[in-house]
Amino acid sequence: MHGMTGLGPTTAHAAAPTPAVEPAGVECVLPLRRETRYDHVTDQALMPVAVLLQGGQAMPAQLVISPAQMVAMFRQLDRAIHSRAAASNAAVP
Repeated sequence: MHGMTGLGPTTAHAAAPTPAVEPAGVECVLPLRRETRYDHVTDQALMPVAVLLQGGQAMPAQLVISPAQMVAMFRQLDRAIHSRAAASNAAVP
């Protein structure tokens, strides 16, 4: 069998079968109350988040946001903030 490394032929050895482990699905992703930072080298924003799994575990991660996604998120969040404020104002007698 030939490998895909480009370094010549390689031999594949069959591993012993492992029991199937059902991975926990993602329940939701929550932004953490930490500063989102901009990386000028990659031209991306990095937002700290917690990935909550269905099994109850939480994993820290980073949401990587492109410039186009930053603009879209800004617009979407701005609309949500204005909708929330309008709903709050309408609820006050």
